[in-house]
Amino acid sequence: MEQLLQRLRNQPLSQQLALAAAGCCLLATLTLVGVAAQSTQSIQNATLAEHADAAVRQLANGASAEDMEVGCHDIIAMLCRIAASCSEVPGVSPAAQCQFQLTAA
Repeated sequence: MEQLLQRLRNQPLSQQLALAAAGCCLLATLTLVGVAAQSTQSIQNATLAEHADAAVRQLANGASAEDMEVGCHDIIAMLCRIAASCSEVPGVSPAAQCQFQLTAA
């Protein structure tokens, strides 16, 4: 490490400044990557919550008083129908497909 510092000290000032600027750019880039990762996670969590709310609303709209009298088996069957309606589409996440199905219904 000492040899590296000595080599740096022996370099012209322009190269020392260029290395310092490159180090600052690297630090700024890593900070931006970290912030972007946190932002992406936050957006994914919000999207997941919206999808869950949409599923609950669809269940609530589809579950009339008569459905509630029948019992849990019909509610489970309704959940299975919702899940089955979310068939795989290449390049589209299952959550997004379900959201489309929920909003289109």
